[in-house]
Amino acid sequence: MKKNYKKNVKQILSGLFLFGLIGFSNLSAQDWQPIEPPDPSDARQGHSMVTLPDGRVFLFGGEDAQDVLMNDLSELDSYAWNAITPNNSPPPIRKDHQAWARADLMYIYGGYGEAGPLDD
Repeated sequence: MKKNYKKNVKQILSGLFLFGLIGFSNLSAQDWQPIEPPDPSDARQGHSMVTLPDGRVFLFGGEDAQDVLMNDLSELDSYAWNAITPNNSPPPIRKDHQAWARADLMYIYGGYGEAGPLDD
């Protein structure tokens, strides 16, 4: 269902929702349920999220409501976001990038940085 928003007003949400799939949860099939994490992620857009085969969910980068680009990494654990501090420098800040998971690895590619399109 689409809603019309004023184009000059930037509204970025930080809501998290579950959708009940048949046979995969205790939710009723085809029901949405909002989740209110005790420590919600900053509201953002243009970020990426991936799920690893073991079920862990990771969120990377994006842009906040003040147009600040980010390159942080968080893991969703029991409906709480936990920041992950890498052992080395993370990729440059970005939004609208692509991400995917393969085995126990998360890949990040492209998107837009402070100077425009990235091709790393």
